[in-house]
Amino acid sequence: MVIAATGPGTERPPEDLLGEDDGHVDLRWQLRSRVHRVVTRPRCLGPSDNPVFRSATARPRGCGGPAARACRHGPGLGQGVRVHEREHGEVLERVVAALLGLQRQDWEQGVAGQALLALGRLPAVRVLARDAVTRQHVDGRLADLDGVGLANGAANLDAVDVLAAGTDESAHAATRAAARQRQWLATGCPRAQDGTLFHLAASRQVWADTVHMVAPGWTTPAERGGSDLPAAVADQLDGHHRRLWDPVSGLYAARWDEDAAGLVDSRHWGTGNGWVLTGTALALHRCRREGPRAAAATARARALLDACLRHRRADGSFGDVLDDTASFSDAAAGLMFAYAAATGVADGWLPASHLDTARALVATAAERVDADGFVTGVCGSPTFDRPGTSAEAQAMFVLAWTATATAEG
Repeated sequence: MVIAATGPGTERPPEDLLGEDDGHVDLRWQLRSRVHRVVTRPRCLGPSDNPVFRSATARPRGCGGPAARACRHGPGLGQGVRVHEREHGEVLERVVAALLGLQRQDWEQGVAGQALLALGRLPAVRVLARDAVTRQHVDGRLADLDGVGLANGAANLDAVDVLAAGTDESAHAATRAAARQRQWLATGCPRAQDGTLFHLAASRQVWADTVHMVAPGWTTPAERGGSDLPAAVADQLDGHHRRLWDPVSGLYAARWDEDAAGLVDSRHWGTGNGWVLTGTALALHRCRREGPRAAAATARARALLDACLRHRRADGSFGDVLDDTASFSDAAAGLMFAYAAATGVADGWLPASHLDTARALVATAAERVDADGFVTGVCGSPTFDRPGTSAEAQAMFVLAWTATATAEG
């Protein structure tokens, strides 16, 4: 670990602010002094770099390199972050605290784990993963509460993979749980004839949300770092694109019904488009983007991000329905776009100018964080049809913040 800083307050942090996992500096210390500083690790988090990740399996390809952004193991950006002085730094601590205190559905447990992993808070990731395994459905769906969601449990695979890389009994249970979840994706989950997964058990519908839930975690850590996007992941992206993408607006519709062979909700939800972007960006982060499948996904992600950004409102936010000016304002969609933009800049498939956009979108959301750490003015749980708060918005704030900080480095 290297800490470079100038001015007062640059002395070594006290021991109680050092992370228990690998000695990284706790965020409270990173944000406490009012100086510019750089926080990096000599190597990215991977099985050989941290006991939490060590296992008998081979090191995931792409991990262990000199630059944190090259790591394909975790949710990618935020591991080995350049942290600049920023006015919303203290806000991040409150957002994380609120996230940990919220009730969470299956997908929200997953994105919370991704957010904590991006911050390097591996002990907390292990806790979330253990509970996701405890609540695994008999058919393999992780973190299941009600049996309704078909795809959402797969969002927990990042956290469960971290737990599985250990050596204790919980690691063995996590290894089995991750394998069962991936088997559910491969063969068990109801799907269309072309293999595109359905989202809910009560219908044969394809939702935009599914992209983030399944695309990043479909492959195991050991399978990542290849030259192209895995075929199974590309097939899901293609199937959702064929059904939901609107060539006129360049945006994704919300829901398609396979039996009706048409859209049952043609609205261009901000968070629906956000899930497509975040899931695609994270899946692309885990390969070298040298093959035709990755090239196609990258081109679509660029075009979709540009189409979404055209609907930014005067206050810096987006509508719950992007192209409906009467829909309520939703800052969570902006955080999703910020994450995709910063990830694209860091990984080299977006121009550096998109980093300014990511910074501005995170700052807009930071202005909406209240005294308790809730990101307000977002599409609210539990019904997501009115303004409110949600665990997914809390997690997206963390992911967007860390991705932006990484891209700045």
